[in-house]
Amino acid sequence: RGIAVCERWQTFANFAEGSNLPSEQVYSFTQQAMRGAGKVQAVYFQGPMENLAILDKIEKELRTTVISSSVASLWYLLSKLGRRYQVRGGGKLLYQWPRMTE
Repeated sequence: RGIAVCERWQTFANFAEGSNLPSEQVYSFTQQAMRGAGKVQAVYFQGPMENLAILDKIEKELRTTVISSSVASLWYLLSKLGRRYQVRGGGKLLYQWPRMTE
C-alpha cells in the first residue's frame, strides 16, 4: 500500500502561477491527465479554495475521488477542533466528512 504517482501532467514555475488558473482550466488539465493515467483511485492537486466549485464536477464526470490541498487542510483543521460538517459541492471529503484516525 502507499501512494504511487501515475502521471505528473502539468507543472508550473512556482505555486502562484498554478494558483492563478481559473477553475475550468484546472478541470481541463485534470481531464487530460486522466486520459493518460489509466485507472486511478484518486486525484490530488494543490490549489486555492476557488477550485472548490469544480471538485464535485471532477468526481462525478471522471468517476474518481479528488483531494485538493486547501480542502484537505480545511477538513484537517476543523476535524482536529472536533467539528464535523456535511458540505455539498466540495467533493467527497467535505460531504462525507470521514472521521480522523489517531
